[in-house]
Amino acid sequence: MSFVDPYIDTETGLLINSIGAKTQSELDQIEADFVSIGLLKLYDEKFRVSYSLEDLQYIHASLSKPS
Repeated sequence: MSFVDPYIDTETGLLINSIGAKTQSELDQIEADFVSIGLLKLYDEKFRVSYSLEDLQYIHASLSKPS
């Protein structure tokens, strides 16, 4: 019996993603766009990180998906 990674889409070989990317380059571009949008949001808010758990969670959420 071989190991099947439950986080990999067997059709594309990519991590299962909620954005529907089917190629690595498409996934990379969409992720880069999300991070760019999130960074602009953080700059616009003049966000000052204190490195608390809550701040790090907020940064992660801001960079993970556009709001």
